[in-house]
Amino acid sequence: VPHPFVRAIVINGAPAPSSLPAAGSLAAKPAGGEGGTGFRMIDATAADVADFEAFTRFLVTKLGDTRGEWLVQDCMRPHPDLSGIAMKALPTCRITTLYNEHGEPEIVTHALRFPSNPESHVDNIKSGGLMAPIDLATGRLGVGCRGRGLGEFPTHPVTGAPIEGLQLPMWDEAKALVTSVHKRAF
Repeated sequence: VPHPFVRAIVINGAPAPSSLPAAGSLAAKPAGGEGGTGFRMIDATAADVADFEAFTRFLVTKLGDTRGEWLVQDCMRPHPDLSGIAMKALPTCRITTLYNEHGEPEIVTHALRFPSNPESHVDNIKSGGLMAPIDLATGRLGVGCRGRGLGEFPTHPVTGAPIEGLQLPMWDEAKALVTSVHKRAF
């Protein structure tokens, strides 16, 4: 499955880098985390990633206090078409597939998650995020709602950007990806 490149694994504060990233933002998250808890954005300078020794020192300064297993990955940025609802986070599609009665993968649920807190770097519902249904045929969003709490939002409650009717970029490619992965993995 395509995913952000893993640059290091950190176990109980001890980094094991596998490759050097470019200078810039990296995403650090607990491997066993839930709801966006613990997620950190860490910014590396060119000196921080000049070689493995420098990168290891950098990771110790940023993640030396962590417990458990953490992943350090390249930071993904939202598609520009989602900038009005993304704020500081990466909106994510949640797409569920099942085998249908003909033995083919079929998409059965589909929604987009995105943040409602301008300071949040995660889109998780447990962190106060919003979600909106996706029209399977067109990739257009329905009215946004809170996963925990009341409220319906045709526009983003912080940015005022339209939610309802927003066209997801690359929707056909996303559908093809999840059904392809389902065939290969299950």
